[in-house]
Amino acid sequence: MSFDPKHWSNSHEGVCEKHGSWQVTLPASVTRVPTCPKCRDEEREARAAEERRVEEEQERLEHIKRLVRLVRAPPRFANAEFDGFGDAGAAQSRIATIVRNYANAVANQTGGGRWLVLVGPPGTGKTHLGIAAALAVAREQRRALYLRLPDLLAALRASYAKGATESEAEILDDIAKNFLVVVDEVMDGLSDHGQRVLFELIDNRYARNLPLIIATNCTRLEFEAVIGDRAADRVAEQASYLSCNWTSYRRRRRETS
Repeated sequence: MSFDPKHWSNSHEGVCEKHGSWQVTLPASVTRVPTCPKCRDEEREARAAEERRVEEEQERLEHIKRLVRLVRAPPRFANAEFDGFGDAGAAQSRIATIVRNYANAVANQTGGGRWLVLVGPPGTGKTHLGIAAALAVAREQRRALYLRLPDLLAALRASYAKGATESEAEILDDIAKNFLVVVDEVMDGLSDHGQRVLFELIDNRYARNLPLIIATNCTRLEFEAVIGDRAADRVAEQASYLSCNWTSYRRRRRETS
């Protein structure tokens, strides 16, 4: 029996508004109405591109979630934002705008390694602003870290113990990996060890021209005395001081409750 392709295939042709004339040969068993093969190829490519886009977007969002967790924001400040911070007055609004703009510049790498030092009494929102900046930078896919200086010093003391799982160098190296570091609770009465650790952190940021935010309840003069001459000299060159001298939010809530 002779084999004739015409017995098992059909030829189809047509005209596509986009690609012009086309012709395809399909098995006789295929009952669907054929369309322009170039259009079908483009549709497949578009579906594949959309699937890649969705997958990449999901990966981006997961990456941002991971970076936000790595900020290590305390639960109370896990959702700290700039919006609404200035509702209490013009001074708060002005400082919040400066810190927001700073965070945007850091995220876009246009800040030139400048620093901020937030000074003022307790309860004025310095921690909130520092964490809001770190979270904003993390959401732009740059690694940021919030840390309290007393917690860091406690972790370093624990690293000196026999059997410690981390060394001082490893802890400080982990901090150095962050693009932005926010150091909170730089207080009066800092020990020689604390002053040395803080200087190393500040000097590392200075040498690598990386951004830094420091929050303290001290005045500017008290802060410079606390951190020592070497660190204060670097801060004076790199930092802008922002004064948060308004009524404590916690006191205001108690007085109005």
